[in-house]
Amino acid sequence: MIAKSPMLRTALATAAFSLSALGALAETVTPTGAERKAILDAIRAPIAQDLGQPVEFVVKRIAVTAPWAFVMADVQGPGGTAIEWEKTVCSGDVSHLTGALLKKSDEGAWNVEELVLCPTDVAWATWAEDHQAPAELFGLE
Repeated sequence: MIAKSPMLRTALATAAFSLSALGALAETVTPTGAERKAILDAIRAPIAQDLGQPVEFVVKRIAVTAPWAFVMADVQGPGGTAIEWEKTVCSGDVSHLTGALLKKSDEGAWNVEELVLCPTDVAWATWAEDHQAPAELFGLE
C-alpha cells in the first residue's frame, strides 16, 4: 500500500521513525567508564554495610537498558582480599554473589530497586516481571 495523502505519508513516516527510536532506546548495553562506576558505587555502600566490611566487585554481568541496570558480581575485599564471610550475614554454605536491579532517576542518579546478597537461588528470575524491566537485562533467556 502506498500512502497517497501527504498527511498520511507524514504520519506513517513519523510512526516508523518513532518505532525505530524506541528500539534504539531499548538496546541493552554494557556500561563503561563513569556510568559503570556510578552503578557499582550505588550498590557498594549497602553491601559494605550489610557485610560490615569494605567491598569491591568482580563483575560477571552488568547491563543497562534505559532506565534500568542489572549487576551480577562476586564480592571481595579491597584489592582482591578475602571477605571474612563467617563474620557476615552470609556465613555458612552460600554463594558469594550479589545481584542488583537499579533504576536511573530523572536527575541521573542510580537508585537500587532490588538487591540480593549471597542468594541460594536465582533471586532475580522474577525481577523483570515484578518491575516491568526488560527481560534481556538479566541475561536469562
